[in-house]
Amino acid sequence: MQKLNLINRKHIVIQKTTIYYLWILLLLLITGNVKVSARLYGGSGCNTNYANFGFNSNNSAANIEYDNFTSAFHATVIRTGEGKFQIWGESTKNNGTDFNSFPQDINVTNFPAIGTSTPLKFVSGSRNTSSQTIMLTSEGLYVWGFPGNVISSSLKGTYSCAKPTLNGNGLPVGVSPANVKVLTASFQTVGILTCTGEVGMHTQVAANTGSVAPSVTNITNTCPATTANLNSAHTGTIPSNTTLVWYTNNTHTGTALSGTEITAAAAGTYYAFYKDNIVANSFSPASSAVTVAIVACCQSGTAAPILNNATNFNATTYGSSIQCGYTTANLSAITASNQPTPATVSLTWHTATPATNLNKITNITALTGTTKYYTAFYDSVNGCYSPTKEVVVLASICTGDDDYSSTPISSATGGILPTIFANDSYNGIAVTSTSAFPVTFSYELWIPANAMVNSNDGTITIPPGLTPGTYTYYYKLNDNDPDVGIYLNDSVGMVTFVIVCASGSSAPTVKTNLSNTCPANTANLQDAHTGTVPSGSVLNWYTNNTHAGFPLTPAQIASAGAGTYYAFYYASLGNCYSPVSSPVVVTILPCPSYCTKPALAGTPDGYTKLGITIQQKQSGWPEKIPNGHFALESKTKGMVITRVANSGLIADPKEGMLIYDIAASCVKLYNGSSWNCIVRSCNDLTIP
Repeated sequence: MQKLNLINRKHIVIQKTTIYYLWILLLLLITGNVKVSARLYGGSGCNTNYANFGFNSNNSAANIEYDNFTSAFHATVIRTGEGKFQIWGESTKNNGTDFNSFPQDINVTNFPAIGTSTPLKFVSGSRNTSSQTIMLTSEGLYVWGFPGNVISSSLKGTYSCAKPTLNGNGLPVGVSPANVKVLTASFQTVGILTCTGEVGMHTQVAANTGSVAPSVTNITNTCPATTANLNSAHTGTIPSNTTLVWYTNNTHTGTALSGTEITAAAAGTYYAFYKDNIVANSFSPASSAVTVAIVACCQSGTAAPILNNATNFNATTYGSSIQCGYTTANLSAITASNQPTPATVSLTWHTATPATNLNKITNITALTGTTKYYTAFYDSVNGCYSPTKEVVVLASICTGDDDYSSTPISSATGGILPTIFANDSYNGIAVTSTSAFPVTFSYELWIPANAMVNSNDGTITIPPGLTPGTYTYYYKLNDNDPDVGIYLNDSVGMVTFVIVCASGSSAPTVKTNLSNTCPANTANLQDAHTGTVPSGSVLNWYTNNTHAGFPLTPAQIASAGAGTYYAFYYASLGNCYSPVSSPVVVTILPCPSYCTKPALAGTPDGYTKLGITIQQKQSGWPEKIPNGHFALESKTKGMVITRVANSGLIADPKEGMLIYDIAASCVKLYNGSSWNCIVRSCNDLTIP
């Protein structure tokens, strides 16, 4: 519905009586589908005498007021003989909704909004079962009742009595209430006739094609279409309640083009009109001529190629990988699933986008990476290309495995291993450092705390203290060439190295039997160790061969009792042990008891006559040593008697013979029948 506007229409000179004019106006209002644009001349001015009514009538037909009674659906307004206005029926009270069962005076008491203004004329309009009342007063129009029935709700959106929001008084510009000769209404329309013969309409249903032609422009087809849509030539705004229609002539003669004829127009000249949806056969002026030009379409299409999977080419990621051992890619095997059918259309490759003859690649069998290329369809007849699709040829990036097991690293010292890049290449060239190539290093499955890689030169630093064992880690070289973009181009390498314990892989060498040396009744386990403790390790002793529990303390080692003991080399860096030694069996031998007796009293039998010393001879030495045959003296030397492996090797021993038995670790005396270790004891033999 057109927004409600109050307009002054053009003038049509009609020389008839005033009553005839009113019937014409009423007919226009009732039909509601006719444009009203007229000036009616029916007299020399306003001739209504509002005092010429009822009991006061002067019987002058020239100035009598005829609008003394009006009604709509269940609502009535009258002028009484006393000149008062009264209203009753549905929606007639001040609030516009309540029912007046009896005539109610229209005054400031019952309708406060009218204030001191004087009511002049009334009309009512209805739709179905609701009505709206319009009153002309000395101050303008007042309206109440159902919004939109007569006056547009955009100007009067409430039910209660109030002025519509138009020109301050609800009347056309320049029209005062005193200049209104006739006021009439129907559904969504109010009409007035002024004292000067002008007709005005307050309507929501008037024709709206206007006097302005549609604005248009020339158009052509958009390939691959071979026709054009005429509606795309329209550049203006279609007025409300109208339709944009098209003709092949500028007089809208004949039948308008159909929907298909509009959306699929062939080459030619066309004209546009706005056609009123309510008023029959009402058109705007014709538009300028619209020329539709149809151009030939490129057979390569408007879609970029959709490529199929091929060897070393992924149609999902649109990446082509150069394999290890190669430096170029061959794209000739790649095809497109949407290639146009004409034989004159082919798949081409280019170094840039959009595709042109200048950036076309003639040889696609040896393309280098990492580089962006672009593929398109080419129409050899029309010499045109489709949009392009980007394809990235990824350089070969290859990592070889590195095994350093032959050069183990000590857990006590750590060390540095050679570069892991020695077996790696990019585009067929050995990687010497990541700074010299468009690659970056990253850990894949790796614990950097155990082995730190120099990301530039690839050397590995192993810290001290790692647990001995074989370590296998993985790293990745990533292609960071700018053309890689969203694609992934990388290679994973494996590194293996070995950490050995500082304690070595050999067990400690030991004596398997150990006994005490009297008078001690314990043994020192360290006396059983016959090897050399490796650097970075200590010798630990346990009572088990799995080094379970705690090692023996230094005191326990120095005073070991009878039992079986085991030795290990232990390195605290790496917390590791050597293999276990042979078992050391400690035997505790009983020691004889000793006695002392006082020196013999009396005069010695004699004195020593012979002495050997390596010291400064003292006065009275050795001649003052009693009961001796000869004396030996030294602070740092000992007397060595004959040493034999064991006493059994002497074939013909003599009574009184002394030897040192190495196996028995003692000085033995042959008593004429057997060899016996000389032990310290008291000899209480009685000499006859």
